[in-house]
Amino acid sequence: MCLDNGLRNLVREYAFETTQSAAKHAEAINKQSDNGKKFSELVKEYGKKPLF
Repeated sequence: MCLDNGLRNLVREYAFETTQSAAKHAEAINKQSDNGKKFSELVKEYGKKPLF
C-alpha cells in the first residue's frame, strides 16, 4: 500500500503521541503508592487474596 506524505506524517504523529501517552501512564502506575508499595506489587498482593 502506498501512502502519500501527508497521510504518512499523520500516522507517524499519531503513533508518536500514542507511545508518549503510554509511557506517561506506565510512569504514573509504577510510582510508589502512599504505603510505599508499587502498583504492580499491590496488584500481585490483592490477586492472591480470595474474593469471598
